Amino acid sequence: MSSFSIAIKTKKMSEFKQSSKCCILGNGPSLGNAFSDSEVMLKECDVFCMNMFCMYEGFTTIKPAFYFLVDPDYFHPHNEFAEKELNNLIYKLNNEVTWKMYLMVPNTAPKGNLFSELSNPNIEIRYLNITAVDGFKGFRHLIYKYRMGMPKCQTVLNCALTTAINMQYEVAYLYGADHSWIADLRVDDENVVCYGERHVYEKGLKVRRYAQEFNIYTMLTAFANMFKSHYLIEVYARHKGVKIFNCTRGSFVDAYDRFYDFSKNN
Repeated sequence: MSSFSIAIKTKKMSEFKQSSKCCILGNGPSLGNAFSDSEVMLKECDVFCMNMFCMYEGFTTIKPAFYFLVDPDYFHPHNEFAEKELNNLIYKLNNEVTWKMYLMVPNTAPKGNLFSELSNPNIEIRYLNITAVDGFKGFRHLIYKYRMGMPKCQTVLNCALTTAINMQYEVAYLYGADHSWIADLRVDDENVVCYGERHVYEKGLKVRRYAQEFNIYTMLTAFANMFKSHYLIEVYARHKGVKIFNCTRGSFVDAYDRFYDFSKNN
């Protein structure tokens, strides 16, 4: 699934850095409060964002340098809802990005609507090898170092964090990494697993029902694998001398040291 040529090109991405620090913005609901309370450290940081962050009201003010997409629905939507999200994404990226931005996508991404309709000259597409790699530590780190794979990118946040480590940022500040889906997880009266999604760019709770894809066992296993990836990332970060701070209030991610700032860094 991985490409040597993509790995070689990815290794040169450190040249795109404008700072020794980066600020990684997940789309969890806590991010809105972090911005309103002036806790997000954007000064002297390269900004990473992901998925539908372009729908957030502060997108064009923040001007992220790196934008990550991993979910196949962003390249080849499989239902009406995904098609609508993709259309909104393409419109926002084509019409609102007036600064240099790198769009980070998997090397296996289907060449669908996104690539044919994205026409903004300010956006440069860069590919990543996201093949899931586990195993003993020395093996894992070798594969990660040479950009031939990553810890399982069950969420796009894992992809952004691993990329930041490989770009050799000294410090990565993580916001909006609530990962609190378990708090809204339930099985309804029809025996269907449901869980809630809350995003900074949306109001309220969006409930998803998984009649076919998941039962409660497979859903909890998927969550466990996702949290495991954070531990693999933290070990790799220490190996590479990169410090990750989880600045997300109420985050379920416990793999990284916590850090909150009140000094009005914006």
